[in-house]
Amino acid sequence: MIGIFKSEAKHRFIANIEINNTIEECYISSSSHLLNMINLKNRKVLLKNNKNYSKRTKYTVQALWENQKILLNLNYVNEIFEHYLKLKYKNHIIKREQIINNYKCDFLNVSINKIYEVKTLLNDKEYITFPNKTSQRCVMQLKCILNILDNYQMQYAFVLLNPNIKKIKIIKNTEFYFLFTEAIKKGMQLSFYSVCWENKDCYINKIKDIPLEYN
Repeated sequence: MIGIFKSEAKHRFIANIEINNTIEECYISSSSHLLNMINLKNRKVLLKNNKNYSKRTKYTVQALWENQKILLNLNYVNEIFEHYLKLKYKNHIIKREQIINNYKCDFLNVSINKIYEVKTLLNDKEYITFPNKTSQRCVMQLKCILNILDNYQMQYAFVLLNPNIKKIKIIKNTEFYFLFTEAIKKGMQLSFYSVCWENKDCYINKIKDIPLEYN
């Protein structure tokens, strides 16, 4: 189903979408307002039927659906990233959301003791500042990561939903900056991925490294 994005509700998780000349509330799978990250007003969006009947809405906003297609269903990122890992490591044991010393990781490859921390990046510019203003969660995660780096391989995985993002800016002299650079010195690896489309299905694709700018 294709609709036209009209507005977001005051409360999170709801957007007003025009479908066949009727405005209908649709679910947004993001804890932040999408319009703070990307201009969607009066643009075509792909809608996904909600199989979970406990939801009050019939559809979830899945993607910006124009010449440039951008995944907007942020919860879906980990689903397709898990699929990517299982294809890459066909005979390995991949587990989601494992607790390791009070740190909840996105993925753990049990077979090689490797952790993936997935960070989704979304905007409509050629650069993005990471993390955003609400960076405390990232700070707490990095503190936990530094405590386990001696025992695990660590992959900090940036997933770029907009393929036009060419640079990631990290603000210097912040707690995140000091922890992030220290983790890299101790062996944390960075990797970069994009979301590619085949018809109305999408998948994760590893891409070359994106420049990090510290300023």
